[in-house]
Amino acid sequence: MLEPGTTAIILSGTAVGTLFLIVALRASVRAGDWNTTAVFIFALGWLMNIPVLAIVWSGNASFVTGPFGNKILLEPVANPYFTALRWALVAVILLTVTLSFLRGATGGRRRVRHVTIVALLLHIVITFSTGLNNGQMFSATQMSLAVVLAVCIVLPVGRGAHLGAGVFGITLAILSGLAAAVRPAWAVVPCRADKCGPLGFLFRGVLGHENALGITLSVALPYVYLGFRGKARFVLSLYVAGMVVLTGSRTAVIAVAVTLLALAILRPRVDTPADWWRIRVAWVVAVAGLVIGFVLPMMSSDSHGYTGRVYLWAATYKKMDSAPFLGFGRGALSGFSQQHLNPLMYSVHNQFLDMRFAAGWIGFFLFLGILAVMIRNSGRGQRLVMLTVLIAPIYIGITERPWSLAELDGMTFSLLAAMLCAVEASEEKGPPSTVCSTRRGEGAVCTASTGSPSPTRI
Repeated sequence: MLEPGTTAIILSGTAVGTLFLIVALRASVRAGDWNTTAVFIFALGWLMNIPVLAIVWSGNASFVTGPFGNKILLEPVANPYFTALRWALVAVILLTVTLSFLRGATGGRRRVRHVTIVALLLHIVITFSTGLNNGQMFSATQMSLAVVLAVCIVLPVGRGAHLGAGVFGITLAILSGLAAAVRPAWAVVPCRADKCGPLGFLFRGVLGHENALGITLSVALPYVYLGFRGKARFVLSLYVAGMVVLTGSRTAVIAVAVTLLALAILRPRVDTPADWWRIRVAWVVAVAGLVIGFVLPMMSSDSHGYTGRVYLWAATYKKMDSAPFLGFGRGALSGFSQQHLNPLMYSVHNQFLDMRFAAGWIGFFLFLGILAVMIRNSGRGQRLVMLTVLIAPIYIGITERPWSLAELDGMTFSLLAAMLCAVEASEEKGPPSTVCSTRRGEGAVCTASTGSPSPTRI
């Protein structure tokens, strides 16, 4: 049971976060930022996390201790209210997709979004590799990911992608804070021998374990800062960052520290091109994370290092020698049980090594291609924004796997948000705005802001 003072601290932060969310969200709706993309990403984020939320509020759970000391949920508890809510979210997503397709059909020709094509290719490679290795090629989560990736072709791009992911992250933090008072036996976990949170416990909120909550909030943090306007975004960003620190997840804390430092120094803005030096600094931070993530599994030798991850990485490298180009597909880690690895492990705990294991060198370079196309398509005007969005998943990817291209999961929302803010701003340009001036004896004269030489008299 939590101490009353500790509960009061968590609930006070939750109250402040809720108040500022209401104020900021109202301003975003008035500004027209809340659109179909925002609804789609927000609903998708909660759709994939409703089962765990149902377990928390039901008070029942079935879990097993994972290889790194985390509690892994086995089966969600059936709850009619949360089942109804999940179907409601499915209906919202289908309605959003339908409206987006109708909008695309009536809006004329659309340019091809290459980042979606590359992501679908990687997904197909993983599915093909799964079949080659006698795995289940088609599943509900696998086919669902293919559908939502394809939907990105017609969804509007821009600030709405940031806003939807940001609102999901804040509401996840708020509900986790409430769980500290309503379901403290679930939300709070005793400290482990190797890690502990700042308040003397590990905090998992409404998710399965502290790493899940910390990593999900970490990838949502840059979207909180970029999606909202005004001073509220600073308070909301600090609130989400504080909840990450509360979890005690070391990977998430490192990622959020790097992301916060980058946001504070570089100050990216969705609607403002950045100075060249800011873009170069962001490049250095992002590339440094990529290099560390790629090299660290190869340079580590202590089998107990990084909470046993080094042993997992070494076993993965040894296994990959038999399928270097196409990998082993989705769910292949379950075949590692004979090597004393937990068969319930979801990944090899390194984003780049995980891609090589699932889809070989082909998948690895396709994943790098996704990142490259995201950055290239952002253009100079949005280059800093895109690099800032990628910092969190890159640094999380050093010791975890935030993005899956094999199936739909609880962090797919951040991948889709990155893809939908990676397209050049020219896609979002509407009719040129007009600037009007009044001339004596001539009435109002309006000219297009694009510099059209022929004024229009009204």
